[in-house]
Amino acid sequence: CLASNAFRSTKVALQQKLMTGESKDKFDPCTLLMWVSVPSGVMMLFGSLITEGLAPYRQMASMDRKTIGELWMALGVSCANAVVLNLAQLFVTKELGAVGSTLVSQAKAVLTVLGGMVVFGESVTVLELVGFAEVLVGVYVYSAMEMRAKQRRAIEQKKQEQAVAYR
Repeated sequence: CLASNAFRSTKVALQQKLMTGESKDKFDPCTLLMWVSVPSGVMMLFGSLITEGLAPYRQMASMDRKTIGELWMALGVSCANAVVLNLAQLFVTKELGAVGSTLVSQAKAVLTVLGGMVVFGESVTVLELVGFAEVLVGVYVYSAMEMRAKQRRAIEQKKQEQAVAYR
């Protein structure tokens, strides 16, 4: 779990750097998604071959034409959904930064579970409620700190503009 969090954090930070960094060759979210999708697809193919072997591919080869068409349709819809979600995540990362997008993801998880409570009548434990409260407090604290930092930068910008105007 710790390793997956570290890798995800690194991925989001690198994506932010590639879209907003100081490099003259910044990527827009669509281009970045395209460049990330190719190696990800290759890694998933190798992962499938290592963990599952050729069994799924043999099973696909033995399917009738109608079933294989339905499978490709389901895979296409799943891929389109993944593209939309990943592209939305990249736009959020570009606008809010790595930390902001991670906080939005955490708040989204809280809303998803609360929606499950309302729609499906799922139960939530006290520990989950404590975790939700921590997430929401963390989002609030970060937002307040970010707002104060922006206000300070705006005040410093005005002071610099006034100093230049008086010269």
